[in-house]
Amino acid sequence: MGLRADKARCAAAELTKAAVEDDAFGNLAESAIFRKYLLNELDKSFASAVYKGTLSWITNIDALIASVSFRDIDVTDPFVSAVLRNAVWQIMYSDRIPDHSAVDESVSVARSISGIGPASFVNAVLRKITSKKTELKSRYITDPVKYHLKCGLPPELAGYFKKWFGAERGFEIAASLHQNAEITIRVNRMISGIDEIMLELTEAGIEFEESEFIRDALIIQTGGRDISSLKGFRTGSFTVQDEAAMLASVIADPSEGDIVVDLCAAPGGKACHMGELMNNKGKIYAFDINPSRIRLIDENTQRLGINVIKCFNADARVADPFEGNGSKADLVLADVPCSGLGILRRKPDIMLRMDHEKITGLYPLQRQILDHAAELVRVGGYLVYSTCTVNPEENENLIRSFIADQSGSFETVDFSGILSIKLKKNSTVVSDIDSMDNARKGMITLYPDRHGCDGFFISKMRRMR
Repeated sequence: MGLRADKARCAAAELTKAAVEDDAFGNLAESAIFRKYLLNELDKSFASAVYKGTLSWITNIDALIASVSFRDIDVTDPFVSAVLRNAVWQIMYSDRIPDHSAVDESVSVARSISGIGPASFVNAVLRKITSKKTELKSRYITDPVKYHLKCGLPPELAGYFKKWFGAERGFEIAASLHQNAEITIRVNRMISGIDEIMLELTEAGIEFEESEFIRDALIIQTGGRDISSLKGFRTGSFTVQDEAAMLASVIADPSEGDIVVDLCAAPGGKACHMGELMNNKGKIYAFDINPSRIRLIDENTQRLGINVIKCFNADARVADPFEGNGSKADLVLADVPCSGLGILRRKPDIMLRMDHEKITGLYPLQRQILDHAAELVRVGGYLVYSTCTVNPEENENLIRSFIADQSGSFETVDFSGILSIKLKKNSTVVSDIDSMDNARKGMITLYPDRHGCDGFFISKMRRMR
């Protein structure tokens, strides 16, 4: 790499290339690439913002590039395509980066990795774009005519949002999935109190506010600081988890001494939260099909001081901690594999992989896991189903079909009494009224624009016989 090439932009381009070409997962790729370029915290923050911003708006970015380029971006050298996409994001979506810096630095990065010819191509395309910036920004960014560009989603996904919610509401939800996701931490009540953590954050110069609907949760502004460097994280006094995921464990509402099964547990956030809610008394059997992700559960349980969780590597469709001996669980959580459309703010790479075939291919898997989960619940026990998507077919429609097929064996549970004051009383937000009504029917869907958290679905059911 040449001396003039910006290391942070090189890292962002490699991350973008890895996501687009290699289906690499963001968090894993980030760690490796950041180490490769020896980035400091500021550079990591910049590279991550460019990479995630580019993926979030890649549909619009590619359409814009195609309108001015003489070469198809899909047949261009993958690294050069990544550099170009990153540059367009900086020019069109960032108000902090001067156009000339975005162009010059991106050309330098292309030259350092791919040579003079590709760098000249990048330079030519970017010069065209900057010369017609106002026109192009209006056509492809701020006021596009095509619905999928307005939503900033691939045509198939935009079509789904329109079908599920109608054009206006579909656009509102899609727009919220391009916003920056807040970082939320959950205080481990077995180790520390929220006042202690608030004091630590204050002393570290980190701004925060208390969650409006999750006890012991704080929404923080890291300012680019690595959370894992804080004492409270290292000692297990708190962990990072979105409010929506926390709510799944709160609604599950396990009691001390319960026998709990978490069928799709990695990386262990919900299992650990339930362990804390149980005051480390009882048993939690945590399963995951991926052996490497089982290690993540172990790491979290050790850091958080939770010793009631026992991990197993098994397929959630057949996993049985009781080994057919007739025992049953008080509570089973099935946080099933899903389309992930509710967490595009955090993982924009999902939109590169998710299409009609993959979404519909998840339906039978989700139902198989739910059917097996039902077999593990004792009479009078509870079954909680959750996803991180807003797709009704993976959520409420699946639950309604399941309940109907169970012929009275399961019924949904009114969990409105568990929800917070915000969801109960903030009548200025129409979603709170809707949410409480749905919670009384045993289901709730959370939306980023209305609830300020990840898009998420939770249903709670009781086994009757």
